[in-house]
Amino acid sequence: MTISPERVAGVEARAGKFPGPSLIPALNAIQARLGWLPREELEELAREVRRPRYEIEGLISFYPHFRTTPPKKVQLSVCHDLSCWLRSGDDRIAEIKAKYGQDTDVELVEVSCLGRCDVAPAAAVNEHPTPVSEVDNLVTSARGEGVGHASASRRAEPWPNDPYPAGYGVAERYKSLRAFLAGEISAESIVATLKDSGLRGMGGAGFPTGQKWGLVAAAQPGTVKYAICNADESEPGTFKDRQILADQPHLVLEGLLLGMAVVGAEEGWVFIRHEYGPEEHVLREEIAALREAGVIGADACGSGKRLQLDIFVSPGGYILGEETALLECMEGHRGEPRNKPPFPGNYGLHGRPTLINSVETFADVPVILQRGAEWWAEQGVGESVGWKFFAVSGHVQNPGVYCVPMGTTVRELIDTAGGVLDGAEVGAVQPGGASSNFIGPDQLDLQLDFGTLAKAGTMLGSGALVVLAEGTDLLAASTNVLRFFRNESCGKCVPCRVGSTKAHTLLRGVLDSGSTLDEAQRGKILQLEEAMRKTSICGLGQVALGPVVSVLGLDKGGGSGTSAAQAGRIEGTARTLSGREFFTTRTVAEALAGFRPAHRTGVEEVALSAALHRVPAADILSPQALPGFAKSTVDGFAVRAADTYGASEGLPSYLDLIGSVRMGEAPTVSVKPGGLRRDADRWRGSRRRRRGRHGRVHGRDHARNDRGDKAGGAGWRHRPCR
Repeated sequence: MTISPERVAGVEARAGKFPGPSLIPALNAIQARLGWLPREELEELAREVRRPRYEIEGLISFYPHFRTTPPKKVQLSVCHDLSCWLRSGDDRIAEIKAKYGQDTDVELVEVSCLGRCDVAPAAAVNEHPTPVSEVDNLVTSARGEGVGHASASRRAEPWPNDPYPAGYGVAERYKSLRAFLAGEISAESIVATLKDSGLRGMGGAGFPTGQKWGLVAAAQPGTVKYAICNADESEPGTFKDRQILADQPHLVLEGLLLGMAVVGAEEGWVFIRHEYGPEEHVLREEIAALREAGVIGADACGSGKRLQLDIFVSPGGYILGEETALLECMEGHRGEPRNKPPFPGNYGLHGRPTLINSVETFADVPVILQRGAEWWAEQGVGESVGWKFFAVSGHVQNPGVYCVPMGTTVRELIDTAGGVLDGAEVGAVQPGGASSNFIGPDQLDLQLDFGTLAKAGTMLGSGALVVLAEGTDLLAASTNVLRFFRNESCGKCVPCRVGSTKAHTLLRGVLDSGSTLDEAQRGKILQLEEAMRKTSICGLGQVALGPVVSVLGLDKGGGSGTSAAQAGRIEGTARTLSGREFFTTRTVAEALAGFRPAHRTGVEEVALSAALHRVPAADILSPQALPGFAKSTVDGFAVRAADTYGASEGLPSYLDLIGSVRMGEAPTVSVKPGGLRRDADRWRGSRRRRRGRHGRVHGRDHARNDRGDKAGGAGWRHRPCR
């Protein structure tokens, strides 16, 4: 029989999804034209693309940006998340509701973070971003001739990571890309320089950039590959990428194009949230200029290489910032995270190797290639390397985006932003966005870097530093963060969907009653946090209750506590969290150390085809070479929360096998369907021969291929685990 190499473990759940081009751009276009998605338009779209309407309705129901009812003349969205809440957002929302709540022309909606935390409390009128203080003027405009198009807020002088002087255009920029396309530098040298620089992913995970580029370049040589810039920052307090897109579109696109060229991709996208309309316009202008100058196209810079860029506008949802949910969205499915492995670098967009990096990561590549890895390393403080962008918001004098040396302390960054409002003392800080744990005023001298923050029980995360003044109700603040995660959960996995709802209901009840958490309630929160952290599919559920846990045991601020007392209480909580892993990069061997399936399974025969791409936890004994195993699951990397490793139908448990065999080779025996099965029946009397010919497999077989079993082929004996 012939063993098909196309099956990839971990993607079984995708088998029933509709193939074909994504319908999301078409739905975006209809809504942009009409303001909503009328039934007649959806029926016409279904006929044009020959797709069932229930599939289209399934897409629409998932994404919050899509609407199936006509909008009112004025759509007023007001943010209620942490940075806006800290700036009296609830009071402003109450005032707006009192004024416009009964207005038949106005549709008032509270929404998650709009990415405008520097002007908190933030709002949008007919998708025109604005501070709440300007809402009345925009509502008046919307009732009349319209609000017009907003312009991106841009900086005149280059940031420290920009190697090009102010005033340069396309002709003077893109030097590193031109050098690569001219053959002056090689892909290998670019990867080596990025590795030597120590540049890590700035989107939150912190994976080494050079290593990622090298892995994607080596994956499936000669096949179609893609590259994507993830510009879907949607976490409360996070808006640094928005400013980078406005000020440095040339660096973001040069980094993306270099990534495409290095890994062998001809097509690349910037995946941007729909709330970033002004920044999207800046990007489209830059892409048009590149196309006109011949830098991109069928013959990029006269090199004979094809490089094409486009923008994919997100239909909404924080979960789309997770890279596999982003891929599902781009393929035209509901944006639910995939199980890993396989990782996007091996099995990404449309099943092809895909390079995905954040806006800031791509923007740092050109200066590193022009000035060298050593220069980049010298820009950091102490052992830290490079420059780092931070979005600073909350109770600070001058909220905004700041670019400082990596390793700058929390205190120094707060001082750079003008200090705490009204001269108050710091009560607590979230150093890495909503996913990060709160730290107290005794930890303001922590260096802002991956390692130091992880040791302190928090993380660098999305580079969003939110400051809370002394006297702030920390339990209420952390509950506000939890509400965001509850609202933004995609609902795919029960622990995240149900756990976040239960925890928020409990905490909201405590806050509304004016009481404090008792020991039973505290225990319930800790129990829910552990369950969500260990069993949620993606990072959203794994970290959703972390901020709450980091403030458990603290008195609610209320203005009566002192900074010293709060510092002591936060210190006690931080000690219990110190050393906890949130997103730790580990080899597969490390991730599986000591792992055994949770329950035993019965003895059954498994077709050899069902063993394709499975990962052995031990050696295998067989006279024949076994089929190839997925590279990403053998020598790739596993990202996990704490000490967890779970199995599901989409992510089979790893096999526990006996003996040894060389991996990566095709079987040396060629048989017709059913042929070897008949031979196996004759060999059942010989235990030794049966073991040598078939091998023994231990573990749960979630990836069983019944069709292969029926078709015959080499069968492995499957028995309970030890």
